[in-house]
Amino acid sequence: AGDISSAWELLVDMAKDSNVERKPNIRTVNTFLRGCLVCGEVGKAKEAWQHVKDWGIVPDDSLFEYISTLLAQGLRMASLRILSASIMRPNTASAASTRMGGQTNQDNNRIDEDNDDDDDDDDD
Repeated sequence: AGDISSAWELLVDMAKDSNVERKPNIRTVNTFLRGCLVCGEVGKAKEAWQHVKDWGIVPDDSLFEYISTLLAQGLRMASLRILSASIMRPNTASAASTRMGGQTNQDNNRIDEDNDDDDDDDDD
């Protein structure tokens, strides 16, 4: 229990699998983020967020709740503001588009490139 590093490695291996049925989906990512929430693993959660779009996953409300809670717990306020802005941007056609699809990776997923003092991305 609580081995987030091994869970992350499994998630990455799943993403590399050529079988579509074994690739991570929204439930897989949300389960991983719940584990990060229990263990307080902000760095790995942020890393998972960076891959969501690459893995073809459209975030749901649970994913946004988990990642925002983790960022808040980790006092990553700049990251939280960037995430909030990407969710609330009103100039897209639909709620799903507003949340993920209608934005570029640069605007949408770059919560790891803010000015938070978080050197724990690889800490266990």
